[in-house]
Amino acid sequence: TRLEATLGPGRVSARTLTTRAELSALLGRDSRFPAIVLVDAVEFPAIEPVELADLLERTPAGTVHAIWGGDLPYGSMILGELVERRVPATPLDRREGIEPLLDLVRSRRA
Repeated sequence: TRLEATLGPGRVSARTLTTRAELSALLGRDSRFPAIVLVDAVEFPAIEPVELADLLERTPAGTVHAIWGGDLPYGSMILGELVERRVPATPLDRREGIEPLLDLVRSRRA
């Protein structure tokens, strides 16, 4: 909501997925997969870190995997799984506020 309010709904479209099945279905059908996948480690989904990493590993090359709350236990586990699989991931420290995330989104839109 905050991304759309800040950047405008015409520039960014956010979808919230909370289950493995939802993300798996998106990966299986959407030819225009999002440029950025943001994992919220503060209000994390009911998906085990290993399972989420399995799914993120299947995203198209060039997809940014941003971890909001990489400093938290869930975020740290996701980052560890992605690093182990050599899947690029960008940790975002929530103490820095939303600006780094906004910069990331803007950089992908350029």
